[in-house]
Amino acid sequence: MPKDIPRLARLTSDVPRAWYWAVLALCLLIGVALRFVGLTRGDGDFALPGNTQYYQFHPDEESLVRAAIAPIDPLDPPYTNYGLLPVYVLRTVVRALSLDDADLGATIQKRAAFVTARAVAASVSCAALVATWVLGVRVMGWVPALLGLIFTVFAPGAIQQGHFFIVDGFLTAIAPCAVLSIVRAMQSGKYRAYIAAGVLIGALGSVRLNGLALGIVLLVGHLARAETRSWRGLGAPVLLGSGVAALATVLALQPYLLVQPELVMRQDTIFGFGLALRVAQLEYLQPWTLVDVGGTPFWDHWFGLWPQICGWPLTLAFLMGAGYVGLWGSQAQRLVVLWCGLYFASIGLLPVKAVRYVLPLLPLLALCTGFMCEAVWRRWRIAGVILAVGLAGHVAVYGLVFVRVYVEEDSRLQAGRWIAEHVPAGEPIGLEGGAYNVREVVSSDIYEHRLLGIPGLFYGSPYMLCGQQADYLAARLERTDWLAIVEENRAAQFRALPQTFPVIASFYQRLLAGELGFAPVMRFAVEPEFLDVSFGGDTELSFRVFDHPAVWVFRRADGGRALAAWQAEMGTAPVCADGILREAAAALQGGASAAVVELAEQLPARHPQAPLANLLVAEAHRQTGDLDKARAASRRYEPEQAEGLMKYVRHSPFRHFIPADVALACVDLGLEDLALRVLRRGIDEMSPTNTKQAIEMAESYLEVGSVLMRRGQTAAMEEVLNHSLAIYPQPMAHNVLAATAYARGDYARAVAQWRASLLLDEVQGATHATLGQVLLARMGLAVAAIPHFERALQLEPMRAAELAQWIEAAWAALEP
Repeated sequence: MPKDIPRLARLTSDVPRAWYWAVLALCLLIGVALRFVGLTRGDGDFALPGNTQYYQFHPDEESLVRAAIAPIDPLDPPYTNYGLLPVYVLRTVVRALSLDDADLGATIQKRAAFVTARAVAASVSCAALVATWVLGVRVMGWVPALLGLIFTVFAPGAIQQGHFFIVDGFLTAIAPCAVLSIVRAMQSGKYRAYIAAGVLIGALGSVRLNGLALGIVLLVGHLARAETRSWRGLGAPVLLGSGVAALATVLALQPYLLVQPELVMRQDTIFGFGLALRVAQLEYLQPWTLVDVGGTPFWDHWFGLWPQICGWPLTLAFLMGAGYVGLWGSQAQRLVVLWCGLYFASIGLLPVKAVRYVLPLLPLLALCTGFMCEAVWRRWRIAGVILAVGLAGHVAVYGLVFVRVYVEEDSRLQAGRWIAEHVPAGEPIGLEGGAYNVREVVSSDIYEHRLLGIPGLFYGSPYMLCGQQADYLAARLERTDWLAIVEENRAAQFRALPQTFPVIASFYQRLLAGELGFAPVMRFAVEPEFLDVSFGGDTELSFRVFDHPAVWVFRRADGGRALAAWQAEMGTAPVCADGILREAAAALQGGASAAVVELAEQLPARHPQAPLANLLVAEAHRQTGDLDKARAASRRYEPEQAEGLMKYVRHSPFRHFIPADVALACVDLGLEDLALRVLRRGIDEMSPTNTKQAIEMAESYLEVGSVLMRRGQTAAMEEVLNHSLAIYPQPMAHNVLAATAYARGDYARAVAQWRASLLLDEVQGATHATLGQVLLARMGLAVAAIPHFERALQLEPMRAAELAQWIEAAWAALEP
C-alpha cells in the first residue's frame, strides 16, 4: 500500500495545533448537543385535563422498540427487512434499565422506553462523528478529517437520524469503522486485522443486508496490495479468515438465515424483506411510494435527497469530492469511494427513495469533499479557503436552523392542542388512517372519530366507478364539520399520481385549495427557515413526515354544496373511465354485436387502471357466445391477474369488498344481471379469512341490496340479501327480507325471517313488536304473539301505551 497518508498529515502541520484541537472539541460538543436536544419531546397535556400523554410518530421506530421490548427469537424474528443488531443493542439497554417488560399502553412506561431508545440513537450518532474523524485522520489527513466532521456534525439529515431509533444510524456509525478496518488490514497484512474487518462487515450486514457488499471493498483492497496483486491472492488465508469471520458474525446475530432462509423472502407481511423489496421496486404500490412513480433512479436519489440532508452546496460538492478522490486519491482513499459507489448502487437502483437510505454515505462523502477542499487550498489558497468556509458555513447555518424542529412543539401536538381548545367536545372530526395521521392527538374520549377510509379507496378504486369513489368519500364527510389531516400522509402522495387515482387526487387538491366546502382554518408546520429563507428546499416527503409535517384543520363552510358539485363532476370527468364504460354498457344492453365487442375490447387499453373494462369485455364475448374469450377476459379482471401499477391489488387486505364494489358499478351501469353474477362468484372466490372480514363482506352485499331496493329491483334485492346471509347471518338482512315478504302477503315467510333475526339478536324491541302484530293480526296466533309483545314492552317501555293495547287485544282473542 502507498505510504502517502503520513505525508498528508505532515503537510497539514502548518495548521496551529491548539486551534485545531479547539475547533475539533467545539465541533464534537456541538454535535452532541444537536443530537440530544429535543429527544424527550412528545409530551402533551391537552387530551384530557390533568392527564399528560406521550406521543411518538415514527412507525419504524415503534416497530423496533416493540421488537426490543418483547423477547427476541432469533430463529423467528419479528421482521426480516431490517437486521437484528440494532434490536439486540436496544434490548440490552432496556433490560439493564428494567424496561424490558414496559407497557407501551401506559404513558410513563411508553415515554421511558422511547426516550431510552432515542438516547441510544443519539449516542450512536455521536459515535459516528468520532468514527468519521478517526477515519479521516487515518486515510485523508488532519484537515480533511476536521472538515468532514464539520459537514457531518451540522447536516440536518444526520441530526434527524440521531433523534429516532431506526437502523440507518447504526449503518452510519459502523460503516466508517469497517472501512478503516479494511484500510488497516491492507496496510498491515496481519491476520487479526483481517478478522476485525470481517467481523465489522458481518456487523454491517446485520444492520442491513446490503452492508455485506463491503466485502467487495475488502476483496479489492486485498488484491491491490503489492504482496497479493494477482488472482492467486484470492486463496490467501487472511482473506478466507475475514470471510469466515463475516459469515460467522452474520449467522451468530441472525441464525434464521441459516436454519430458515425462506423467512428472508417472506411475502405475507410488509416487515418481510421479500415484500419490502418488491414495494421498494414499485412492483407493489403502497400509498407512501406514489411520489416515486415515474422517477429517475440515481438522479432522484442524489438531487432529490442530498439537498434535504445537507443543502445544495454540499450536494454538488459531494459529487466533485468523490470524483476527485476517485481520480487522484491514494489506493486507501479510493476504497472509500468504492464503498460509496457500491452502497449507492444498491439503493439508487430502487425507484423508491428515502433520505435515511442514503444517509450512511454522509461521513464518507464528507471526508472526500474535505480532501478536495484541502487540494484546492494547496493550489489556490484563497479559493480553497472560500470553498471550505462556504460549504461549512452553509451547512452549519442550515443545521442550526433545522434544530428548531426539535426545540419547538411538534406540529401535530400544536394541532391537537388547538383542536382541544377550539372544537367543542363531542364533535365528529374527519381523520385519516395511514402511518402519519393525527388521530392519536385527537382524543377519542372527547371527539367522535370519522375515518376518511382512503386505504379502502386505494385498494378498491380499480373496481369502482369514479362516481362511486366520490360518493364513498362524501358519505364519510356527511355530518362532519371538521377535518384534520397531515399533508404528507396522503394528500401529497395521491396528488403525485392523479392519472391513476383521479378521485382521491382531486379530493385532496380541492380540499387544500378550500374548494370542497371545507375552509382551511389553521395550518401547523415547523419550517427550517431563517430570516424568511428556507434551507434545503424541504420538499422531500421522507424528510418532512417524521418530525415536521404540515397539519391542516378544516371546517365545513357551505353546507355541502361544493362537495355535491364535485361528486357530480367526478362522475363525468374525462380522466375517469366512467363515460366510456357507460357507453359500452349501454351498447351491451341493446345486445352484443361485432361493433359492441370492438368497442368493449378498446376499454382495457384506454383505461388499464380500471379492471372493470375487462369485465365488460367478458360480458360482450359471453353475449356473442365466444365463451373462451369471455373466460380469458374474466380472468384478466381478477385481482390475481393485475399487472403494471395495478399489481398491488394482489395483496389487497380489502379483497372481500371487491364483489360488492363491482356489483354496485354494474348496477349503476344498468347491468343488474351481471351484478348478480359477480356477487354469486364472489361468495366462492373472495372467501373471508376471519370473522371481521366475513361481517364486512356481508354488509357490503347488504349495501348492494339496499341500492337494488331503492331502484325497485325487489327480486334481485332478495337474492343479494340471501347471499349476504350465506356469508355471515345478520339480523338486518332477515328483517329486510321479512318486510319484503310481508309486503307481498307471504306472512309465513315474513314470520320465519323475523324469528331468524331474533335468534341472532334477541334484543330488538321493534322486531318483537312487529312480529307480535303480524302473528296476531295476520295469522291469528295470539298465544305466539303475547310473549313478543311482553318482551317488546321490557325493551321499549316508552311504547307502553301502544303495546298495552296489543297485549289486551291478544288476551281478548284468547277468550272463548
